[in-house]
Amino acid sequence: MKTICLAILAIFSISTLASAQETSVSAVAQSSQELAASKKTGSYTFVLPAGLSQEQVAKNALYYDVYFTVDYSEKTSVAKIKLIENNEINRRIITRFLLVNGAQSVKVDGKTESMDMFFTNHLKD
Repeated sequence: MKTICLAILAIFSISTLASAQETSVSAVAQSSQELAASKKTGSYTFVLPAGLSQEQVAKNALYYDVYFTVDYSEKTSVAKIKLIENNEINRRIITRFLLVNGAQSVKVDGKTESMDMFFTNHLKD
């Protein structure tokens, strides 16, 4: 009986871990062409994960106000980011902002990229 209970518990634990790893919350970025143009202008648009309030995003943006400004619409979950100084360091901080707001990855052109890959592919000089 003890063995059966342990086996059931083990199966339940493994299935729970497997399903937890499959769910990744992503922010949605502009297309790769728009990201290339944004790298030149310093203005980016992201759809943040659902459920964030205006107050939450504003509070999180305060930590980064020396790097960029954020205009967020709670209704559409769209965050418009304008860099104070358009450089690679400030673009790196965008990934931190996305992480703080619950995004674990970024979707670009329908493909999900880790934050590091997103930075390397679209924000790095």
